[in-house]
Amino acid sequence: MSQQCPCGQEGQWDPGLHQEDLSLSPGLRALNLHGNRVARIEGLAHLRGLQHLDLSSNRIRRMEGLGALRGLRTLNLSCNLLDSVQGLEKLLNLSVLNLSYNRIHDLSGLQCLHGTSSKMSRIELHGNCINDINHLLQCTKGLCSLTNLTLEKNGKTNPVCHTAGMDLVFR
Repeated sequence: MSQQCPCGQEGQWDPGLHQEDLSLSPGLRALNLHGNRVARIEGLAHLRGLQHLDLSSNRIRRMEGLGALRGLRTLNLSCNLLDSVQGLEKLLNLSVLNLSYNRIHDLSGLQCLHGTSSKMSRIELHGNCINDINHLLQCTKGLCSLTNLTLEKNGKTNPVCHTAGMDLVFR
């Protein structure tokens, strides 16, 4: 059935995708599981060639089960139930991370990508619960390749965006 998810995307929603329903080729490069009621990231470790993964509009609470996907370049976990960032330690090729429309307040998991080894260039965080500017700066300042950090978009924001002087910090 066709319906619109909270992030504004319309698509076909499976009433309950199960891991045993998936028989995926190890050479798969892109996988879109948008709106399939996925609660856990599992059963993807054999997809060593996966570069693009869309798990948006699901029921995921934890960023786990991603460590084997070292070739991953884009990861979309928007519109889930995440409250923190974690599990990115081995994803040094990841360049685009969409975590918009979650409940995220803890960005500590981004610190493992600090330095020149990481290719992280764009992070979308609008529609979350980030409220501490010092925490935000501590977790993002070491992302050497970061060129685009979205905290506010289409009227969806974070409490930190209302911090006095915020516009001076992020120019």
